[in-house]
Amino acid sequence: MLNNLINDIFIFVKEASLANLAWFSVIAYAIHYAEEGPGLVAWFTRKNNPMIFMGKKVTYTQKKLRTENALLFSITVLCVIFINKYPDNWFLQALILGQGIGFVTNSIYHAIPTLKEKVYSPGVVTASSLFPLALILYLYKAAQFELLTLPIVLTAFVMGNLLLPVAIVITHNVILKNNY
Repeated sequence: MLNNLINDIFIFVKEASLANLAWFSVIAYAIHYAEEGPGLVAWFTRKNNPMIFMGKKVTYTQKKLRTENALLFSITVLCVIFINKYPDNWFLQALILGQGIGFVTNSIYHAIPTLKEKVYSPGVVTASSLFPLALILYLYKAAQFELLTLPIVLTAFVMGNLLLPVAIVITHNVILKNNY
């Protein structure tokens, strides 16, 4: 039975389009937030784990974390919906690859303090297991369909590395600027 399931998964991955596989972003994100959401604010507020962003200590609240993740999750879902509607659009293909890159950046973000301090960082388990898998799947699919062109790769790299910082700036300095 398990053999059949594994075989079915491999067949699905082999035959799916990048747009089909992009739904993995939504699933991985939801599972990751379920692990991260309940404990990340408390983890940040511990004396030895301040969030430093752009050289500045960031005050985290549950409201900021929820808002930040609602914004990022909405963008993730919209990208997946749009690539499924327009699967041949190079910019949307780049955004999906960028999600995979951003996910791996998030994995590193969780792994560093966990390894350095030997303290569990909420979200590290899902970030370290699901997010690299997403990027591997997306790169495999992009290579299979010869989508690893310079414009797509550069756009993916830029978007994958900018989305989280932009969401943090918007959440902390615009939407919830006065929420301490």
